[in-house]
Amino acid sequence: KRVAAEIIDFVVLFYLKIMMTVLVLRHMGYLRDDNLIEVPLDIMPKFDFTEITEMDVEKAFSFTSELIALEIMNRIMITIFETLCLCKGIGGAVGGATPGKRMLGLKVVSCLHVTSQPHGRVLVCPAKDIGFFSALVRSVIKNFTMAFFFPACLTVFIFQHNRAAYDILAKTIVVDARPLQRHA
Repeated sequence: KRVAAEIIDFVVLFYLKIMMTVLVLRHMGYLRDDNLIEVPLDIMPKFDFTEITEMDVEKAFSFTSELIALEIMNRIMITIFETLCLCKGIGGAVGGATPGKRMLGLKVVSCLHVTSQPHGRVLVCPAKDIGFFSALVRSVIKNFTMAFFFPACLTVFIFQHNRAAYDILAKTIVVDARPLQRHA
């Protein structure tokens, strides 16, 4: 469920990222009003080995640094979006879940202590809504490690109770928020 929720969130955030990228490219002058990209082709390396050509290093560096700045801006936007979803909720929904987690019945709650129970269940204490600080810590670690260092989400396979490293550092856990069905 957690992987499916991440895929749903990826699709939602992908569209937000495209909208932001178009706005920034227009502002920087790379995108015309007819939505064609104006990138000088002389910054691209030529792979014609019969004729050795030099690439304008200054233009290439400038373009690359602008792309890096754009990616950092996108990471910040994604972090803000996820933080707001987890602590406040979006569109009148209660906090604790991104759109993907909400659709699949998952919720992020505070967690200082986890006790294993029978039948693969756990008892989470205090299991309350996470505040702004925990949501921000979780979102920053998750989004910036995935972009620049190590996909922190892979740590769910290492830690007990399928907690990712960013969940442990932010003192949170992802739980199934649907009510238990008791068998008579």
